[in-house]
Amino acid sequence: MRSQAGNGRGGEHRLAESATRREASSDAETSLLPRLQDVPVTAAGVILAALVAGYLGTILLTDAARPLLVATAPFGLEVVFRMNLVMIALIAYTAAAGLLEFRSAPGELGRLRTLLDCDDATFASALEAFFPTRLQAVVAWAGGSLFAFAMAWTSRAGDDRLGSISTWDLHEHWNLALLVLLFSLLGLFALWGIRSARLYSVLSRRHARVRLLDIEPLQLFAVRGLRLALLWFLGSGIALLLVVGAKDQAVVLGVIALTSALGVASLILPSLGIHQRMREVKSAELSRVRGEIERCVEALRAGGSDGGGELPALLAWEARVAEVPVWPLGGAVLIRFGLLVLIPVGSWLGGAMVERLVDSALG
Repeated sequence: MRSQAGNGRGGEHRLAESATRREASSDAETSLLPRLQDVPVTAAGVILAALVAGYLGTILLTDAARPLLVATAPFGLEVVFRMNLVMIALIAYTAAAGLLEFRSAPGELGRLRTLLDCDDATFASALEAFFPTRLQAVVAWAGGSLFAFAMAWTSRAGDDRLGSISTWDLHEHWNLALLVLLFSLLGLFALWGIRSARLYSVLSRRHARVRLLDIEPLQLFAVRGLRLALLWFLGSGIALLLVVGAKDQAVVLGVIALTSALGVASLILPSLGIHQRMREVKSAELSRVRGEIERCVEALRAGGSDGGGELPALLAWEARVAEVPVWPLGGAVLIRFGLLVLIPVGSWLGGAMVERLVDSALG
């Protein structure tokens, strides 16, 4: 008996260990970005410091140091030198934005899960289907790099140095390298934003739990869009500093217009699915209650008293449902978005004012 009891306890222990191992293995396979959750945002500061140190260090170790020091005294930075510093700041900012997205993704997905009427297997399958794969990430990286080369070629069209890239000065070499790195990161960030926004839209369209009298939880989709839009518009605000003094301002403004458009799309895309779902639920409820109202009215016309007492309540409910919005983008969200739009405009105005003040000071 003692041996059987021991065997029973041992078997239960082995089964528990086996179940634990299976759960751990499943979590390791399905968990999104498990290692990136622990990556500190200070990595962006390290990137910024490393790029600035590398850029300035290589300049000071070459003959470019003397003309640079002359050109920058006291405030007159060379255009390419200033643009490179702005791009380094943009690279560090993009890295920080990406790290923040990766770190916040598990918590935001957990909140999304509470709003859905689906089982865990369906939710996990949706995550696997819509989050970027390695191949997609490589394509996005390569696409961003090609876009950077195309932009560099366009901005330098007609330049005599274009045919002999080896003779470009150090600033130009750094400018091209930073441009490629920046747009490679932006390609990855755009891929992540579009895919995750579509994930929110598709899941809410198919499985969102909509209560017409309590739509406040659905603000999650608007907040998600606002967060993505904020990241794009802050980056666009920094990038507008590149316009001041640039040789080809049209190219820079075109790229900023593109990133701003991505910001607008990022606001709307996560809410498209829940918008369709809310509209369907509202339409179905209005159709039902209006059918009840019509039944009561027909009964009253026939001289009966059935439904006469229900009619006021039905009319009040119809009016209440008709006032329910079908977008989670409430007035507060739109006001915040309006303030986001002012970020790049304010950045451009500030840069233009600084340039004018410097020109006035230098005569």
